[in-house]
Amino acid sequence: MGQQPSMWFPQEGLQRIWRHKVGRTILLVLLVLSPVVLTIGIRAKLSRFETANFSIETNREQCIRIARDFLAKRGVSAGQDGWKLEFQQNEDFFEYVHRSLGEGKDIPRFRRFPIAPAVIQVRNEGSGEDAASVVIGPSGAIVGYRLPSLSTANSARTEDRQLALASARQELDSLVSREDYTVSEERVYEQTDSRNRRLFRIEWTATRRDLPELSFTIRYGVSGSTVFSQRVEAEIAEGFREGTSLASTLHKTLTGFVPFYIVALIIYMLVRYIQRTLEKEVSHGRAIVVALYLLVIVGVVFLNSDQGILFNINVGERAPRAVYILVYFMVGLAALLAGASYSSCEGDIRESFKGSMTSFDALLTGRVFSSNVGRAFAVGFVAASWLFFLQVLAILAFEGGLEEPSSLVFVYRMAHAQIPAVMVFLLMPLGVGFVLLFGLLIPLSIVGRLRRIQGAGWAFLLVMVLVNLFLLHGGFVTLAGAAAILGTEAFFLLTLVRFFDLMTAYICRVLVSYLAVLTDVQMLTSMPEHLVLPMHGVVLVSLIVSLAMMRYGKEYKDEEVRPSYARALAERQSLSAQLSAAAVAQAQLSLTAVPEVEGLSIAAVCRPARVVSGDYFDCFLLGPRSVGVLMISGARRGLLDAMAIAFTKGFLLERVHASRSAHELLSDLLENLSTLLQTGDAFPELCFVFLDSAKGTASYSRTERFPGLVSIRKSESGDFAVREGAKAEMSSTRSMGERSLTLRHGTIPFAEQATLLAYSCGFERSLVRAGIGDFREWLRGEWMRFASTDAGSTLQKLANTAMGGAAGWQAQSGEEDRTLMVMNTVNASAKAVERAA
Repeated sequence: MGQQPSMWFPQEGLQRIWRHKVGRTILLVLLVLSPVVLTIGIRAKLSRFETANFSIETNREQCIRIARDFLAKRGVSAGQDGWKLEFQQNEDFFEYVHRSLGEGKDIPRFRRFPIAPAVIQVRNEGSGEDAASVVIGPSGAIVGYRLPSLSTANSARTEDRQLALASARQELDSLVSREDYTVSEERVYEQTDSRNRRLFRIEWTATRRDLPELSFTIRYGVSGSTVFSQRVEAEIAEGFREGTSLASTLHKTLTGFVPFYIVALIIYMLVRYIQRTLEKEVSHGRAIVVALYLLVIVGVVFLNSDQGILFNINVGERAPRAVYILVYFMVGLAALLAGASYSSCEGDIRESFKGSMTSFDALLTGRVFSSNVGRAFAVGFVAASWLFFLQVLAILAFEGGLEEPSSLVFVYRMAHAQIPAVMVFLLMPLGVGFVLLFGLLIPLSIVGRLRRIQGAGWAFLLVMVLVNLFLLHGGFVTLAGAAAILGTEAFFLLTLVRFFDLMTAYICRVLVSYLAVLTDVQMLTSMPEHLVLPMHGVVLVSLIVSLAMMRYGKEYKDEEVRPSYARALAERQSLSAQLSAAAVAQAQLSLTAVPEVEGLSIAAVCRPARVVSGDYFDCFLLGPRSVGVLMISGARRGLLDAMAIAFTKGFLLERVHASRSAHELLSDLLENLSTLLQTGDAFPELCFVFLDSAKGTASYSRTERFPGLVSIRKSESGDFAVREGAKAEMSSTRSMGERSLTLRHGTIPFAEQATLLAYSCGFERSLVRAGIGDFREWLRGEWMRFASTDAGSTLQKLANTAMGGAAGWQAQSGEEDRTLMVMNTVNASAKAVERAA
């Protein structure tokens, strides 16, 4: 398992850059120039964007007044109540305009078209079934209508047809210019309404001369000489549709997988939420707060009488009770899922990016004027200024100066809300929240769980963020434009998370969205300067206050503002780091190769159950024919066992060469080791053996509960004598403060064809699970199969047989460490024959 990544603390990252002359210069330039590039970006967008063609010169009340005046001039009296505004969008027309501008085509102003890509239909239902409606374009021009059908005097059928055609042609000439359009022959259809009145539907197709792929179908309803309806539909040539851009094709392809993608993300986040709940590392309170935040926004919209905008019905229209109950249920479910997703993501981000939630925690715990919060806003403002500027340049360079149609539609619908400012600034943070959740937090959570936020992991994270942002934005003309716009956004967000914190990235995204929406509203609705300047003034004052907070506010550390539920995560994270460090240290302490000793063959294996092993073995070469062998059987205490192993290794390296008594050496070791242990902590089980092939002896000392030290040698009768320890084993008890410890020691004859086995508690329990109750008795009957001068061969056969085969030895790790050592005596001639073979 790789080392878990961590991020720099914000102040540490700044200090590292600030200490370098070049880095300091770059930071100062970025800070000083941010207001300049922000001003340039705003002015460039307001003056050079093609969005000005969509200029909205009407609001809710003006649309109703225009419709009422139009109907009154035609003899239709419309009441004061019963007005409904329905938003209508021609997606093909929008796509055509966006793509044409991106390809450099010259598109006329939309007031010269018979209809705009988006319009508002104003209906008055006071007259009942035969309601009147007027379709109004962004500039306030009437581009369609329907009057209550009027009865006419009975006349000849031919005269009715000619009269109707003349009236419709007069309306057509006032709508389209013959210089700009090629108009087809009329198509006349005779109809009869429900009251058996004779009516005519007359159609023309008008094709734009300079844009042959764009045409308009214009329909009129005529009763006698009165034109009572006009309807215009924009149509795009099939060839132009089939030649859609690569970015549009990619977006449609990815959109097809969105339902499966969303379901997979929901399942993943619910699983993570349950896991975090079981580990007590999640805040249910924050999940509920996020859900309530979303529901409150929906509730305010509902009270504002604009459910139609949120539920995508009609502007200002109230949904039927059954509809909004169902929608509220779905919105409530989505809000709960979003809250759960945030909480589970938060834990993963805390784990993978240490310190990334400090500013956010400081804000939520009331440290509003802390240096953490001030820095988050100041850095977020600087980043937002540059990000907005770069995205404006990218749109001008690649997208023809027109934003995605979804942004235009959003502003157009908001312009006709009951209180547009409330709608804009309610739904903007709602949209930003979802962009951050699905565009940044969930990818960070998933990649953080993979523990590979280095190299390929960062590349995978970048791709995932880009795909999510692409799905959330959409509507790009060119793939280069999408890559430039989304790439800069992903780069800024990931950089801010990596080197600062999550709140900085959130503030950056909120301010960029604020700038984009505000400039759109100002550009499309001609918002007065006296409304725009105070809004920008609030942001600038906030920036000045944040700089003062950054300079004079208190800097809080993560542990000072961390909520209680996150402490369990921090403790587990700290323990995991300690275990990782202990595992690395233990690997460095472990024996890399068993030393070669004349007359001896030694082999050992340790199968750890966890990252840090409580079992340990080591060999200390004392001479050409003598060696000291150590085995420790841990007490399954993780770090405490690792500390005991490290201490033992250091102690023996210093003392083992000066001592020739295993009992004295082990007694001194345990007495010194007792100073590290607290009252109640148990000693690890240890065994130390001095092997001397010249003398043919194995003198040892072990703790009373050390599980296994078995000697095996061939008797004169040809059988194998298997004995636990020495024949004449002695024991002694030694007091160590409040503890007393019993040691067993003795000397085992270790002449030719003798074997010594040492094993840990985990190995002994594995024998029991394998069905071997009395290991010594089992060895007496089976040892002939394992006897070999090569200790490695003996160890492998013994371990595999005792564990039920090689697969069993590998699989039976479970909850315990298992260690086995085999020590054989080897004479020179036998060793030479074995090597030759």
